[in-house]
Amino acid sequence: MADPPTPPAGRSLDVAPELRDPEALRAHQLAELNRVLARAGETPFYRERFAGLPAAVGSLGELAAFPTTGKRDVLSDLARHPPYGSRARASRAAIRHIVTTSGTSGAGEEVYPMDAEDEERVHRMVARGFSWSGVDADSVVINTLPMTTAAAGQWYYHALRLLGATVLEVGMYATERKVEYLRRFGGDTLVGTPAYLLHMAAVAEEAGTDPARAGVRRLVVAGESWSESWMRRLEERWSARVFEQYGSTQRAMAWSCERGALPGGERGILHALSDHGVYEVVDPASGAPVDEGPGELVVTPFVSSASPLVRFATGDRVVVAPSCPCGRPGPCLVAGRADRYDFMVKVRGVNVWPDALDRAVFGVPGVSEYLAEVTRDDTGAEVLGVSLDVAEGEPAAGRSAALAAEAIRRVVGLHAAVTTVPGGSIASRVEGHFRKRRRLYDRRTED
Repeated sequence: MADPPTPPAGRSLDVAPELRDPEALRAHQLAELNRVLARAGETPFYRERFAGLPAAVGSLGELAAFPTTGKRDVLSDLARHPPYGSRARASRAAIRHIVTTSGTSGAGEEVYPMDAEDEERVHRMVARGFSWSGVDADSVVINTLPMTTAAAGQWYYHALRLLGATVLEVGMYATERKVEYLRRFGGDTLVGTPAYLLHMAAVAEEAGTDPARAGVRRLVVAGESWSESWMRRLEERWSARVFEQYGSTQRAMAWSCERGALPGGERGILHALSDHGVYEVVDPASGAPVDEGPGELVVTPFVSSASPLVRFATGDRVVVAPSCPCGRPGPCLVAGRADRYDFMVKVRGVNVWPDALDRAVFGVPGVSEYLAEVTRDDTGAEVLGVSLDVAEGEPAAGRSAALAAEAIRRVVGLHAAVTTVPGGSIASRVEGHFRKRRRLYDRRTED
């Protein structure tokens, strides 16, 4: 039997040395952008949408004149032109695989066909991020995310195989079995959401396995915002470094570099893969570019041969960060701060952002997860209720509700009715699911 192909070295997956020069990177992006615009012009969807606009641009700044495409646009097009929409330009024979997403609002399922070019490029994008975290041919990766038609499970698997890693796809198994596989095969890398990996640590302890002595060296997380104290707790629990990926099915992607998601115990940087797309962070109200602080991420992926996308408005609220000491080019985002604009809830005139609740609640010792809901009481008054998932045996468990209520009042500016539930009862619900995690729900319309 022939030897398997040698996996590419991590360095070959990184940003090409010549593209570390800002002018060279802009030239590359402009050439790729015009390639995307030419492909988009072949589709009925964009021919109509871009009527009167140029077929090519002379600078990246000219892209701002093009309208954004949003989830509703994609869903409407899919409804009129099933199954792939009128943006699709690949023949049925050219389509290699399909990824779907209902996003986080549950409004409907987007469908994205991918051809061989898309497949090869997106796998290399994902492999780059894993290689930054140190995954290589010697790694044994326990992937707790389910492998379905959602992008993450598929893309992670193929990217890890590209690196030559041993991959155990355990996403559909019970947590106890995942822990058994970790112990049995000596996994050094865990992939999952932060809340689930914290829950997995608790299950491992119940099974007699000390997570800190399990041999895990890295935790690759995605899908949730987080607070520094919560992430430090996760690192300590597993005695491993955390790396983060931000991503969307529409091929927006950003990763922690070798410095990790929490270098020196402080929030780190996510690098947008700017050689694979044009990333804009804009004010969602005005559309003006944001150079620092929060804004909506808009992406034009170069990986869109089968079904082009131009200026896709993700609906994700990200925070622009200063440059990273590693010196890689392109936009930098603050780790752990990606949220959904449609997750913000106004309560008694106050804008409540999930990341503010995260900072307040996860700073309380013993809290592994929480669920917040806005309802109305019998008088019609708005009530912010927060249920805490508190680990049994924590020294401060009995005071957790009071501590959390005070922290929410201080950070968010609202009184909250805080209760506790048995350890693991909220965290275990994330098993078998992967999407941008929602912890804050507006139930007022359900009253």
